[in-house]
Amino acid sequence: MARWNTFSARRPAQRVGRALGLGLTLLALAGCGQKPAAGSAPGGPPGAAPPPAQVGVVTVAPRAVGLATELPGRLEASRVAQVRARAAGIRCSASSRKAAT
Repeated sequence: MARWNTFSARRPAQRVGRALGLGLTLLALAGCGQKPAAGSAPGGPPGAAPPPAQVGVVTVAPRAVGLATELPGRLEASRVAQVRARAAGIRCSASSRKAAT
């Protein structure tokens, strides 16, 4: 009869699972704290109204606007193609016959 080893392959996985569960539980409990009273400003006395928010104001007025279009262009090609002959040498004459129609 085989003896079971106390440090089997399952034990590290169980330890990691338990540690992960404990960590998530502690994280969830850390989020449970005393909530500020409704209508109170953070860092201020309870029951005090928050300060007004700072905003910017822009006045809108109709006016003529020129239509301008900017198109991208290049002075050099992005890719270069080289055309080379497949046969070596120079062709001096070309003789051809017309095809019969």
